Order: sequence, then C-alpha cells, then structure tokens
Amino acid sequence: MKSKLITLLLAAGLAAPAMAQEAAPAPAAKAPETAVTVKVTGYGQADFVSNQNPGQTGGFKMRRMRLAAEGDLNPDVGYRVMGEFAGTSAVLQEGWVEYKPSTTLRLKMGQYKVPFSQEAVGSAAKARLAEAPIAVVYLAPYEDQGAMVYGKLGDGWLEYALGAFNDTGKNQDNKKSSEDAVVRLVLSPGGGLSVGFDYVTGKRDDKLFAVSAPTAACLAGACTFTAKGTGPKSFLGTTFAQFREDATGKGNLSRTDINLRWSYESILLMAEALSADRSKVSSAAGGATDVNVNYLGDYVQVSWVMTGEANAYDKTVEPNSPTSTGGWGAWELKARMENFNVDINTTNTGAFVAGTAKTMSGMSYGVNWWLNGRTRMSLDQFTYTYDQVLPVTPATTAKSESGMVLRFQFIY
Repeated sequence: MKSKLITLLLAAGLAAPAMAQEAAPAPAAKAPETAVTVKVTGYGQADFVSNQNPGQTGGFKMRRMRLAAEGDLNPDVGYRVMGEFAGTSAVLQEGWVEYKPSTTLRLKMGQYKVPFSQEAVGSAAKARLAEAPIAVVYLAPYEDQGAMVYGKLGDGWLEYALGAFNDTGKNQDNKKSSEDAVVRLVLSPGGGLSVGFDYVTGKRDDKLFAVSAPTAACLAGACTFTAKGTGPKSFLGTTFAQFREDATGKGNLSRTDINLRWSYESILLMAEALSADRSKVSSAAGGATDVNVNYLGDYVQVSWVMTGEANAYDKTVEPNSPTSTGGWGAWELKARMENFNVDINTTNTGAFVAGTAKTMSGMSYGVNWWLNGRTRMSLDQFTYTYDQVLPVTPATTAKSESGMVLRFQFIY
C-alpha cells in the first residue's frame, strides 16, 4: 500500500507540467541553462537555562547553531542543505531537492520536516516561546526522510500535502516493511485566520525504551524511574508516562492534529489539539499483551507586540524603531497554557512503570525584545505540574518543576 503511495507521489510530480500550463509549441532553439543560485542562511540560539528544581542549577547552552545553503538549480528546481552544529558533532538537519513547476503542485524528496503540527513545521527561529509544547515535541515527527506532493490552491486559501515518510527520524534508514502516510490540509479564508488538519499513520515494530536491554530487576517486575526512560519529557529532563524497560510496540501508530491560528495587527493567537493511538503494546514484566495506548494534548498560545508592529505566524517581528537607529526595538509579551494526557488505565497499566504520572499541565510566559528583524533577546518562564510525584532530579521528587530560559538569537 505504502509503495503504491510513493509511486503515486512520483507520478504526480512528473505530471505537474501538464497541470501547470497549457501545451506550447517546441522552441526554435534550446534556451541556455540558467546559473545555479546559492543563498547562505542560518541562525543561532545561545541560552542560559536556570533549572529551578532543588539540587539543579542549569547553565549556558548553545541550543541551536544552523547553517544552510539554498537556491535553485533551474527556475523550476530548488534545493536546500542545512546542518546543525550545536552539540558534540555536526549533523544533517535538512537536505532536499524540489521540482516546482507551479505553486499548485510541487514534488519534494529528501530529509525535511514532515507536514504535521503548525508549531513543528514552523521555524524555531520564529517561534514565540523558547521551547515547544511537550505534546508537540513528543507526537510530531519533525525532520524525516521521504517524499511529498504539495501546493496551494485558489490564491492560497487552501494548502495541501500528501506524502510518505520513513518516520525513523533524521539520518536514519527505514528498517520497517512500510512507510508512514501523511496528509495535511490548511484552510485560510482570510482575515488572518487559518485552520488546519494533519494526519500521519504507519506500522511500528519499536522498542519503547531508550536502552537496548532491560535490567534483571525490571524483568522481575521491579521497574524504576530512570533518566533514560522513554515517554513525554519536559526540556528540564523530567519524563512521565514512562514505559517499562521491556515494553514494545508492534502495531500501528496513528496521529492527528487540528490547529488554528489568527493574527490581527500586533496580536497572534495559536492553538492545537493533538492525539495519537498506539496499538499492540506489550511488556512481559508488566503482564501487558497487545494493549492500546492513547495520547491527547493541546495548547493555547497568545503573543502581543506592545510597540504596535505586525505579528504573524512563522515570521519575525520587524521593529519600527530598531536599536541600530537609536530606537528601542519591538517588545512582545507572550503566554501559553498546555496539557498532555496519556490514557494509562487498568488494561494497559502493565506497560508502564508503576506510579508514573499520566497527566501534565503547563504554564509558560515571557517577553521578547526584538532589536531588529534578525536579532532578539527573550526571557521565558516555564512551569509543569504532574498528577503524581516524579523524580525531577536523581535525588529529588516533586509534583511540579520550573525553569527559566534566557536566549540571545541571531538570524543571518
């Protein structure tokens, strides 16, 4: 089924010229090839993280440092290569080629963001808060290898995407027997309003824990929390809804996202509701066999540029009076409420560590200072509350945790 989908994607891309324009007589002479264009772009985010949990301090961290080259090989063929240089080694973040005969139908292949979740597909350099909602981080595929056809219809009032992806993450070969199918639709009727629907589904054969071999204690039924546990995780490192060490998932994983955004002058409102269903989850240690696990998350986020500049999705704020001209730049207030729930019930509880939390609620707020459209400083405060006491540090347990992120960001 998935191989047929890939064939259809390729066929649609090859048929694009016929859909994009009427047939024209052959030219009298071959037109010369246009020069390859190259544009160097990127951004960096230098953070100071204050982990406000007892016994934790945080520190300085290079959150992202990305360098990209993009452009056209011909007027109808584009490309992009982007590396991530933060961390201990450089990795390929994106690398793709695109056939773009028209805005209504395009074909893209390579490694790039899967069209799922408006928060995930937007640039991290243009996100209003320093960290994404936990439900988005855990459920959205982000960058992956695959192919899709996509485009805009009716002067952009409808955007669509149809694709197939490995769903193995960045720079990982597909070891499954099939690919994930992805569908995206975004309706923009006007007035700054957009409503979207995203869906991705595929078969799994996963180890649901981050280590290769379960401990003897866990196999005997005495699983404990560990920093390497797999489950939804805050950026401060706390994991909840943690699977047992021998847990596996050998069924389907289907994810749905409904998103909304509205921008009006200096105000930007964003909201999403995400859900997922994972089937055939098993744990011999917990006595769980082929059970289902359901996830449900949401957030509502609003930002307001106090100095009156335009505020739009996936765009930076351009100050009317940048600091380079002696002005004060643009100042933006922001806040977000989020929730994430994992349905741990009497049927599937054996797949999880005993006593793990199954719900999280979060509150985040802060301020952005845009010195210009390419530079900003931000200060964000995050608080997460759980329904069970969790080990927020190796030696400390609590039902809530807090942290602050001070960020200096530049775009070039």
